[in-house]
Amino acid sequence: MKKLFIVLIILSIASVSFCQTNDRIAEEYYYRGVDKIFIKDYRGAIFDLTEAIRRDSDFLQAYENRGVAKYYLDDNEGAIEDYNRALEINPYDYNTRGQIKYFLGDYEGALSDFNEVIKTWGVGRDQKSKALFWRAMVKIDNGDKDGGCEDLNRSVKLGYQEAGSVREVYCE
Repeated sequence: MKKLFIVLIILSIASVSFCQTNDRIAEEYYYRGVDKIFIKDYRGAIFDLTEAIRRDSDFLQAYENRGVAKYYLDDNEGAIEDYNRALEINPYDYNTRGQIKYFLGDYEGALSDFNEVIKTWGVGRDQKSKALFWRAMVKIDNGDKDGGCEDLNRSVKLGYQEAGSVREVYCE
C-alpha cells in the first residue's frame, strides 16, 4: 500500500507540474517548491510555494502542491485548508481535495468529492477520467476490486493513461 501511495503522490504532483500564473517570479518559486517536494525538503517546499502564493494569491497549483508538502509533514489540517482554497479558485477541481482525503484515509469524503466530479455536467473528459481513477483506488482499498476495475476501465476509455498501468496490476 505504501508503495502505491508514493506512486499516486508522484502522479498527482506530475499532473500539476505545469503552472498557471503570469508572475514570472511566482513561477520560479513554484518550480523550486515542486523540486523540493521531490527531494523531500517539505519545509523548503512550503516556504517557496508560500512565496509563490504571496506573489499570486490565485495560484492554484501552488496551493495544491503546498498541500502535498503539508501532508508529508503531518499537517493534515493545513493540507485540507490549501485544497479548500484551491477548490475556491477552481470549483470544479474536487479531484485534488478528494485525493488528499484519500491519502488521509477519509474514503467516504474522497468518494463524495470524486462522485461530484463524475456527475457534474460540463466538467470535461480529463477531470472525469481522473475522478474515475481515484474513485477506483478508494474502491480497491475498500475491497471492492470489481467496482474499482470498472472505474479503471472507464477511466482508460476516457484517456487517462495512468489508469491503464494500475489496471494491469489489479484487474488482469
